[in-house]
Amino acid sequence: FEKVLAINRNNTYALINKGLALDNLGKYQEAIIWYDKELAIDANNTAAMYNKGNALDNLGKYREAISWYDKMLVINGNDTDALNNKGNALDNLGKSKEAVTLYDKVLSINGNDTDTLFGKAFALDGLGKYKEAIIWYDKLLAINGNETDALNNKGWALYNLGKYKEAIIWYDKVLAINGNDTDALNNKGLALNNLGKHRQAITWFDKALNQTLLSGRFSDLDIISNKAYVLGIDLKDYSGALSLTKEYLKNNPEHKGLLCITANIYNETGYESYSNVY
Repeated sequence: FEKVLAINRNNTYALINKGLALDNLGKYQEAIIWYDKELAIDANNTAAMYNKGNALDNLGKYREAISWYDKMLVINGNDTDALNNKGNALDNLGKSKEAVTLYDKVLSINGNDTDTLFGKAFALDGLGKYKEAIIWYDKLLAINGNETDALNNKGWALYNLGKYKEAIIWYDKVLAINGNDTDALNNKGLALNNLGKHRQAITWFDKALNQTLLSGRFSDLDIISNKAYVLGIDLKDYSGALSLTKEYLKNNPEHKGLLCITANIYNETGYESYSNVY
């Protein structure tokens, strides 16, 4: 792109694609600079508007992102990409009902838009409408049965309906495709625990934690919290649970899950400090 821009600094293709290259590197703020260069030349370039909106969304600036999707929709009110991504941004702002309205508009144009089918199901999940969410996950899975996010989220919706055995079936489908999927490993542990299979649950939490380490990531504190909960609350292994929470609270003193479990164990045992346990 540099060679092209050295010859013609107003080349639309080069400006936008340089922005996209930066986007792909996670350099969203820098990418926006190049989209703005294009918009300074052509204020109605919808590709630049769309990519700028996406970059802002990736920066967590959802309201600003929406303003750029809206600019696109002034030009073309049926632009499904803009409608879908505006819905995603609204959902991230907690405006799930508004998001569903936009997803429905996309689906009235293209009923097989898989991104939007997922978005609608996910928003319904967030609204606590788990049975409805499952319907939309199923529509997506009828198109692509190997969509692991949809498989996992259908399992989670079933979990929230108290259908733990059914949820495990869907987590197992994810694991048949990708045995290292940490969400499915963790969620299977949660479902097993609710079925009273506490030690089996620990095994699956450990698999999830091992996978986070193998992938070069720090241990997931939510999974650690889940393991500590089962150890301390369900298996009454207070020493084991407090040892775990103590280890990770050193560097994460405000983690709500770890703090809550520690407090619950103190309440159950009457211990007032770690020194009473060791």
